[in-house]
Amino acid sequence: MQKEVSAHLAIGNSNYNKLENGHRDLSVKELQKLSILFNMTTDAILNYGNVVPTAVNVEGKPDFEKLHLINQLQEDDKNTVYKIIDTMLTKQKISNVL
Repeated sequence: MQKEVSAHLAIGNSNYNKLENGHRDLSVKELQKLSILFNMTTDAILNYGNVVPTAVNVEGKPDFEKLHLINQLQEDDKNTVYKIIDTMLTKQKISNVL
């Protein structure tokens, strides 16, 4: 079975062993190949044996909770959210003047 999977992934047996033992990360391309091979979604593979996380929806949540969720983001993602908010507020301010 290991030989078949490693052949399907187009990686050597030693690299496949490293994947299984956690000494090597799975690439996105390899993850896609595994999902096809095992007829599973990538989420199901990544969360095998665990519950797949549900989507986060901030709509309808109190403002303090929205801010708390934004603060959990990585710094780059937080900055992106802030830039979007800045752009929208600037657009609204301009439309109010016109």
